[in-house]
Amino acid sequence: LNTLTGRQMDPIPLSVQSRSSTAENLSALTRMPNGFYGTVVHKGAREMSVIDLGQWREIRTLPLGREPSRPYSTNDGRFMLVANEGDSTVSVISTDYFNLEATLPGVSGVTSITTGYFETLAFVVSNTEDKVIVIDLEKMQAAGEIALSGSPGPAIVDADGRKMYVALSDSNEL
Repeated sequence: LNTLTGRQMDPIPLSVQSRSSTAENLSALTRMPNGFYGTVVHKGAREMSVIDLGQWREIRTLPLGREPSRPYSTNDGRFMLVANEGDSTVSVISTDYFNLEATLPGVSGVTSITTGYFETLAFVVSNTEDKVIVIDLEKMQAAGEIALSGSPGPAIVDADGRKMYVALSDSNEL
């Protein structure tokens, strides 16, 4: 949609052809912090398209794990992270050249992925396992896990990246 004119623009053709035409087969479009690129996950095809928003075209597709969810960006825009529910992994994509940097152990039931501590750590929150997996984005490896005392919803990190907040739905706590 052109926000200046209110007119619908021509669709951006995507190279991955879905096995089904349902809306659930594509994730929400996630804009990178720089605003120039976006990503959308093709859940059935296990791939992610990188979209050049200024040129209005797909520029690359990348492989993902089984049953990928939506992409999450680090606040500094260096990486996109996608939880793969089918194999409990996390795909880490570098935004420098749009390469798959690593596929790391994750969790199932991911409610969100957020980053903190100078954007060097990623926190993958699971509501089925009631824990957070910590990923070291500098070493590209799992750095540990944090057990939670309840079922978490989506998490956020404060402005300086030192504290993570997550609502625990079954205990009415934050």
